[in-house]
Amino acid sequence: MTVKDQFFSGTFEQSKKIVSKSILTEEGAQIGVFSSMSLWKRITGLMMLPLFAISYGVGVVLPEHFQQSTEGVQAISLAAIEIIARLGQFSRYFIICFVCMSVGLIISNILPKPNYAYQLLYGNVTLTILSITTTISVFPLTAGLTIAAFGWIGFLPQLLLCLYLWKLCVIDKCQQLRTAIYQESTTAPDWGSKLISFIKTYGGILLGLSILNRWTLNLGELVKDPPVC
Repeated sequence: MTVKDQFFSGTFEQSKKIVSKSILTEEGAQIGVFSSMSLWKRITGLMMLPLFAISYGVGVVLPEHFQQSTEGVQAISLAAIEIIARLGQFSRYFIICFVCMSVGLIISNILPKPNYAYQLLYGNVTLTILSITTTISVFPLTAGLTIAAFGWIGFLPQLLLCLYLWKLCVIDKCQQLRTAIYQESTTAPDWGSKLISFIKTYGGILLGLSILNRWTLNLGELVKDPPVC
């Protein structure tokens, strides 16, 4: 790819091909109060703050509680509890950092911006941080339950599927935008189809082996106890 065909090297006229006029309105931007120039609407965004108490509770408090005691826990197995506690210990500071950033951005959103362009940029940055915060907050719980149920072998196909979905959402979208800007198609290695082909061919086998391994030998597993029904 030449320098002139890079994603952020397009001219103003080329960039106009991918920007719709609808984004110039609050409804067209589709990011809610984060694109609003109305002070009252931005203040209503503060109602989101209690949600971060939930994120902190799920991502930090719950794993810490599992580290200290498993008394009274009946809904999930001890294996899942141990993995959730370990993952929570690893991701604890990342979660705290992003929760604090999210709270700060939402509170700062009520401050007036010089113009709509600044507000729109601020809103998109805020939504990106909120998405990351939500993802890493539920990571210890969701990953712990998945690994405890299927083991690392069963976790692998699911991780590959997530990578493929990320590829669809990010890489393919960037490719479409680049094509729209420069009016030319660029050929990129289609590793997504190979990944899906691999999952279709071996995903069921890996899942079956992971369940068998999880209930019998526990090879390569952090927790050696079989799952409890």
